[in-house]
Amino acid sequence: MPANPNTHVCGLAVPGEVQPWLEAGFDSGPSGFAAGEVSLILGAPEEEGVRVIVEPPSALDGAGATEPPHSPAAGEGSRHQNGVFGVDHVVVTTPSMARTRAAMLEAGLDLRLERQGRMGEREVEQAFFLAGPCVLELVGSADRPDGPAAVWGITFVTSTLEELPALAGNPVASIRDAVQPGRRIAVARRELGLPTRVAFMNPRTTPGQS
Repeated sequence: MPANPNTHVCGLAVPGEVQPWLEAGFDSGPSGFAAGEVSLILGAPEEEGVRVIVEPPSALDGAGATEPPHSPAAGEGSRHQNGVFGVDHVVVTTPSMARTRAAMLEAGLDLRLERQGRMGEREVEQAFFLAGPCVLELVGSADRPDGPAAVWGITFVTSTLEELPALAGNPVASIRDAVQPGRRIAVARRELGLPTRVAFMNPRTTPGQS
């Protein structure tokens, strides 16, 4: 199926409470917050993990929420202490690249790039889908021999990356150069208790940079 320019990520359904997000520097109400055009909706069932909310709705081979919960109240999460103003990309892992890739194409997502990459010390297959305000990065995972696709982590874009260590409680473990030239990345500390891996990056310097 060809890409549908109207298919886009509009939110993420996330399990857990608000406190870890507050400690990470987000301005969140009890039901969640906005990061640019993407809403993070808290209180999703723990057993489902983080789910991507795509419009039009799609299960995305297990990584998508087909019946998304209500969005946060208007005005919540407009001025984050950590400088976040959007979601850069969401990493989705799968034991079957062919199956999940086909599901994302069926949903109308725009496949822009496929390549061999690295996740930690492992070489992996990667596919990058443009999804409106952010990118969905699909990664083949040999750690799970079977099962559905799943959200592995969320990377936010911030205007104040280098200032994050100075926030109360220092929400990031480190800041280092990213894979993309000219970009830097900071990983949130695990001690915060966030329900998924979270990272922060400075803005893209080149349109379409992945």
